[in-house]
Amino acid sequence: MEDSTYGILAGHGAGMTVAALIDDRFHFDRTLADYSIYELSEVLTILDQMAAVNQQ
Repeated sequence: MEDSTYGILAGHGAGMTVAALIDDRFHFDRTLADYSIYELSEVLTILDQMAAVNQQ
């Protein structure tokens, strides 16, 4: 999970799944993020979804 353009770029460049924490105060670029979330707790849902896909 990242909250900056550079963090998203780094995670994406490393081949990681990236969730961008939305914070409209800073207007950072989230286009390379796999997910955009408003709260940290949303990561649990993403992890559940990823686990379900990996079990198929």
